Amino acid sequence: MNGVEYDLEYKDDNILDELRISLENHFIETSKNVVVVDGPVVPGPYLEMVGEPYRSAFEELASRRRREKLVGVVKRLSFTRKLSREEKVGSKFPRLLGSTDDVIVHEMSKSVKSDVFFTPVYKEEVNLKGGKVTRYMVYVKVRDSVFRVESTDRELLCRGVFTSARNASIRGIPTFIEVADKMSKRLSASTFVLSFVYAKTMLGVNYEDWNSFVEAKRDLNE
Repeated sequence: MNGVEYDLEYKDDNILDELRISLENHFIETSKNVVVVDGPVVPGPYLEMVGEPYRSAFEELASRRRREKLVGVVKRLSFTRKLSREEKVGSKFPRLLGSTDDVIVHEMSKSVKSDVFFTPVYKEEVNLKGGKVTRYMVYVKVRDSVFRVESTDRELLCRGVFTSARNASIRGIPTFIEVADKMSKRLSASTFVLSFVYAKTMLGVNYEDWNSFVEAKRDLNE
């Protein structure tokens, strides 16, 4: 990706992430309908925390993504820190800097009796190759779960928020995201199991490989 060859020094996890984003981009590009992705509308890790050559590769992939008919649903908010608490907000919202997004949204919604809670629309500008991308976000709390809905189109964002909340499962996550997540895990697990069985007689396997094999078989049986 981005003119850099994959060699023995290139991180395996980054190769897999780049392949996944490339496949997502291809599907989004060829689709004529609105697409909902399991993840952010601007894919990849936080670029400021990534070194080369990986940063250029992820920036290239993010720049290639078509976003005008795209909605993203981010469910693992415990890994993101887009929101922060400031004292000037008021005594009701104490200073809580560095907390993850799901913690902050839970705190904000403690006084709300309803099982469903929406934040206002947040706006963020992301610097990418070729210019800035503006995306809009709403945090949704359904029972004990919190997820974020994103889009570069505010009207499409509102439709995505309504559809996601209306189709939330018992876990509080949109059912179409849960189904896609389970299918993805099973496909990945089946590919790993087949590859492991075929390759273990020709290549050496270590303790971690066997643990991954056991975990993949467990994912297939769920």
